[in-house]
Amino acid sequence: MCNKTWDELTLTASPLIKFCGTCNHDVFLCSTENEVEEASKLKRCIAIDNNLQQAPSDDVSMKTLGIPSGRKSINEIFGFSDKKSEK
Repeated sequence: MCNKTWDELTLTASPLIKFCGTCNHDVFLCSTENEVEEASKLKRCIAIDNNLQQAPSDDVSMKTLGIPSGRKSINEIFGFSDKKSEK
């Protein structure tokens, strides 16, 4: 997982893609689980809203960045407990 935030990345022509100068990758903003799964298949670096992760956060506008490992659960991708699967 990357320690950058969405706001720190460089703007591109698309509002859904920014560029990370640290790792030299385009970062794709995902707003649904399907988008995350597709990005995972394509091994794209992504940013997702913390709301989508269903993880507690004081700053809901913060984005989490990284390249998904191919697992299906968004919470698993970013190392959070998947409360739905624990019940």
